[in-house]
Amino acid sequence: MDTWMWIVVVIVVVVIAAIVAVMIGRQRSEGQRVEKAAELRARGQEEDLRAKEHAAEAARQQADAQRARMEADRLEKEAQLRADEADRAREASQSHLEDATRLDPRPVDADARVADVAPRRVDESVDSTDAAVAGDTTPVDDPAVVRGDRRAG
Repeated sequence: MDTWMWIVVVIVVVVIAAIVAVMIGRQRSEGQRVEKAAELRARGQEEDLRAKEHAAEAARQQADAQRARMEADRLEKEAQLRADEADRAREASQSHLEDATRLDPRPVDADARVADVAPRRVDESVDSTDAAVAGDTTPVDDPAVVRGDRRAG
């Protein structure tokens, strides 16, 4: 029986060793599972943070785009106002030209003087200070008047 006893002891030791090995294996696998879960949680938190950063950047870009649209609208309105002003000025100018043509239909040369009217000169015997008093009829756009030489002929 001593042999049977040794066989039973060996079997019990082997069973205990197997149980211990299974328990250690389960603990390792549990540790690995916990470690893997921790890694996944950390990765999830990092991705959540990146997603929030991307959302914030998208919101900033949308705000920038909205500001740009508002600025473009403002500039477009300003441009339209200036175009309207230019149209009004053009219409006023055309109206003045039409009024002038109704008053005097003769063509006008590039110097804005009526082509048929000859400039009048001051009598050479009157000096320049007396000319103003005596009723100077020299046209204002006469080059001699512009130079200050009222007695040019």
